[in-house]
Amino acid sequence: MESPSISASVETLCDYIQALDNEQKCVRGINSNALLMPIETVMTLLHTSLREIFVAARQLKPFLPVDKTVAKLLATPAKIPTRGTLLRLLREVPHQAFLENLIEQGKEDFVWLTGNGWHSLFSSQLFINQVSRDFWISFLQKAKALNVVEMRSDKNLALRLHAYAKAPVVERFGCSTVRTILDARLDRMRDEEVSLSDAVIQHAVVADRFAVLLRVIAWVVADMVVDIWEMIERDGMQDITPLESLLPAFDSVSGEWSNPTTRALEQLAKRAGWQQKQRAITFLGKLWARHSSGDDAEPSSRIRLLRNWEQRKKGRPRFETFRSLAQAVTIEQAFLSNEPYEGHEYDTWMQAVILRVGETLSEILHALITLGLDAGHIVGIMDAYREEYRFARKALGKPMSS
Repeated sequence: MESPSISASVETLCDYIQALDNEQKCVRGINSNALLMPIETVMTLLHTSLREIFVAARQLKPFLPVDKTVAKLLATPAKIPTRGTLLRLLREVPHQAFLENLIEQGKEDFVWLTGNGWHSLFSSQLFINQVSRDFWISFLQKAKALNVVEMRSDKNLALRLHAYAKAPVVERFGCSTVRTILDARLDRMRDEEVSLSDAVIQHAVVADRFAVLLRVIAWVVADMVVDIWEMIERDGMQDITPLESLLPAFDSVSGEWSNPTTRALEQLAKRAGWQQKQRAITFLGKLWARHSSGDDAEPSSRIRLLRNWEQRKKGRPRFETFRSLAQAVTIEQAFLSNEPYEGHEYDTWMQAVILRVGETLSEILHALITLGLDAGHIVGIMDAYREEYRFARKALGKPMSS
């Protein structure tokens, strides 16, 4: 199909998608996941789903499809939505960039499925600044070449892994602490000995995927910080790395890791006047109970629930539960400042997001330890966030001074 000769709008974008559907072109689906885990895996890590995200997004953007329509879309992903639904879904996407990507895909006889999911995310409103969006779409092009060309399935496994280990995109975006051990391992093995079940190879591939994920998060955070730069300057936070205190830290003396969930709860408690005379979960449990109603609103019940979060017991919390706790803290914070709570809803949502990040980091830490990664490699994964945040700030025109 030829490229439209006019600038893209939501209408022309819908026309193009519907015309593509009429062509019924068959393409190969490529499932390679080098450097990137599928978006569905990220959703699981965050204990959410596309449907839940759509429901939350619709509270801010009422023009999006209703929950019933979203459920049908997710149940039949291969079916093109009706034009009315497409118009709603595509109303605020960058139409020209989205159309150009579809045109490029139409020239190929394959679809890199993992990359497509990430491209949709990077093309969305995940980022505020175009610099951020362009940076990660450029990364996707390099990752696509790695997954589709350099590691194509007709090559034997040894050749694919050697290509992976030597790829500049892996060197730049992967976990720095696994580079040497992966090279050494591959150099020592005969081609017929190479296996994805080898612990060193497996650890390196997993560490790289998590490092990339943390680099994406670092850009999302830096992108938001630059967007509220006047507030950052007013509060003297130019050289602070947000979320850094949540990153798991290893104590070489005790051999123990810090608990990201505990760190997130402590950070939240400080906003409501916690003086550290008791544990943060005790302080928060009592505060939460004061601002709650129902059978489970007793302080002891709330404290027990928070302890379960810390210890990863009895399932993962829902985001709405985080929001309930964050709302109690925001109300208390407004009271202490002699301000009304109204107008602080965004603060509540942001604090709930921080709780989810801390809880997710606890899940990631547990998974990496269970897999058997060395402490140094886990530290390397977490360092990717720090490194990338500094890089992103500089790329966005607001470099850190220290």
